[in-house]
Amino acid sequence: MNASRSARRRPAAAIPKEHRLARPGPGMAFRLAAVVLALCCVVVRRNHIAIISTPGVEHRRYSMASAIHTCRIGNETVTIPTSAPRFVIIGAMKAGTSSLFRYLLDHPDAVPTLNWSTKNSTEIHFFDLKFPWAARKRFDSDDDFHCHVRKVYAQTQYDYPTLLADATNGTGASSRLFSFDKTPKYITDAGRLPRLLRQVLPWMDRVVVSLRNPVDRAYSQFNFENRRLGSSLADAFHVRVKEEIVFMAHAGLINITSAFPDEAASLPSEDFSGLYWESLPERAREAATFLGHDNKSWDEGKDIPLYKEADLDSEQLSAIALLGVQDYVPGYYFAKVQQEKENGADSSPKFHWNSLDAFQEAAAFTKIRTAYLGRGLYAIQLRQWLEQYPIGNFFVANFDELDRTEGSARNVFVKLLHFLGLREYDVSDALFRKHNAFEYVVPMHNTTRRILQELYRSQNQRLESVLGKEWKCIWECCK
Repeated sequence: MNASRSARRRPAAAIPKEHRLARPGPGMAFRLAAVVLALCCVVVRRNHIAIISTPGVEHRRYSMASAIHTCRIGNETVTIPTSAPRFVIIGAMKAGTSSLFRYLLDHPDAVPTLNWSTKNSTEIHFFDLKFPWAARKRFDSDDDFHCHVRKVYAQTQYDYPTLLADATNGTGASSRLFSFDKTPKYITDAGRLPRLLRQVLPWMDRVVVSLRNPVDRAYSQFNFENRRLGSSLADAFHVRVKEEIVFMAHAGLINITSAFPDEAASLPSEDFSGLYWESLPERAREAATFLGHDNKSWDEGKDIPLYKEADLDSEQLSAIALLGVQDYVPGYYFAKVQQEKENGADSSPKFHWNSLDAFQEAAAFTKIRTAYLGRGLYAIQLRQWLEQYPIGNFFVANFDELDRTEGSARNVFVKLLHFLGLREYDVSDALFRKHNAFEYVVPMHNTTRRILQELYRSQNQRLESVLGKEWKCIWECCK
């Protein structure tokens, strides 16, 4: 042993030439790098961590270093497991999110949310209904406030002690357990929530979405909420469709041509851009008043300047952030929408979408108060989410694949596990039955279906540009 150590200490010149290591050249360096890369891939595969490769997109590996998030509230250090939540299911409503929730909850590493454990409820609604905006004034900085929100969110919505213990005591390459937020309404609050989630959950970089033919989705939701109407359900839905199409026209998203001529005649003839004071949420009115606008300036249709952040002082920006109404502040996002003239006559149901840029379209979307039809404008919603999360960080499921057969649902689930970096396990076929599904009292009227197909046609066609070519004409109303 001593001789060996002595040999290792000798200078290179004292070692016989035939025993010396060759100086690594470029080729050897390349081969060594390839070996190291292969070993890394083996480690990643053994730990069931899936890294989705997308050009220009850097994805986070869930390692022990990222199993814990720490932040400070003044002098207090807050420790939060990044498995609370590991990912978020943002929508869409009546598009299979309850099935995805049940599939994922069956995973041996899943930890149920407190909402499920105590109330048997699958949805959290923290960021849209429970967000503690009122607490902002207690903190000196946004960082302190966001840390407070993380703490409240993790401790009130998740099994915090279990997830924290797993994250701090785990022996693997990542925390083993996970939990997640499933709130289908999140996708519709696209003007505000993507930024908010980025600020409050900086580690969360996986977003799950399930989309359904918007025509069927709307009627499924109406059937679910109004089954008591019995045989008159389809008639009531047709009336509701007419009302919501008028709302969308008032917001400036569409022009009605021949679908509902009576309703179209009652609409403003020059522009649909007016956001009426009475339709503003109370907090939005407060923000508008703070910025010097009142009901008179709105009701008279006066031009309102387009505010940009550079035009507002720090006090105004703080008030807007405190109120959480960035997307409702008059002029903050709004550019005037001009009605386009209809080209030619067409006796079939037809809707003409205004030629809006992305900024104007997002603004108009925030103004519509539709319970059923607005939820199906997926391209508008997802485009805003994609401003905060790259496309490679999204898993987008097609409801048809979840609903077709148990085999197709299993295939979607296996792909989802891979995307989320969760280990595969032996799954029972019984898991893939339909969840939260209700039979229709009566079918939708054919006339209503044709109207909705025309309404959504161009919007569905745009999904290809947002999500990729596999979404080209994916539903019949796109053909």
